[in-house]
Amino acid sequence: MIAGVRGVIEEKGPGWLLVGIGGVSLHIAAPTSTVEEAGQVGEAVRLFTHLHVREDILALYGFQSAQERDLFVLLMTVSGVGPRGALALLSALRPWELARAVEGEDARAIRQVPGFGPRTAERVIVDLKGKLGAFVAPEEPARVGGTGGRDEDLLEALVALGYSQNEARRAVLSAVDAEGLSIEERLRRALQALGQG
Repeated sequence: MIAGVRGVIEEKGPGWLLVGIGGVSLHIAAPTSTVEEAGQVGEAVRLFTHLHVREDILALYGFQSAQERDLFVLLMTVSGVGPRGALALLSALRPWELARAVEGEDARAIRQVPGFGPRTAERVIVDLKGKLGAFVAPEEPARVGGTGGRDEDLLEALVALGYSQNEARRAVLSAVDAEGLSIEERLRRALQALGQG
């Protein structure tokens, strides 16, 4: 099993990195966040990896943290998800966001991920509920299963304004719902975080 790699980024593209290690170039599929945060071409990188073996192919998947890698492996145990679906989930949702959606039975958040219809989203929740405590961010324990609608309303507003799901989710986190702020005030804070305020 290849549990991790250290090397130099030779190329990168949507959902993948080409990493040079001792004269060998490895094509590594990765979540969007990992590709964005790994660095630029020519820079050193360290990735936690999972080697997925099928009859006809060997595929290497890379992640910024061992936590993300472990969640990827856990997601693949859900019927109908597979490596492609697990990668799509981790490209759209941070581990703690996914944990919050599962524990809060928020199928809507999962259905927003391309390739996840109502039945697959429900299967993810049923199979993983109660198993994702290790993936909750230390600063977010009280929010798992909690805020629901207000964050989703803000997320939808940002997406409607043309921001990607990843940009919108990061901005939602910056617009903390302190003291019951109005949706308008939270939207203003989120836009400021995106450099539009």
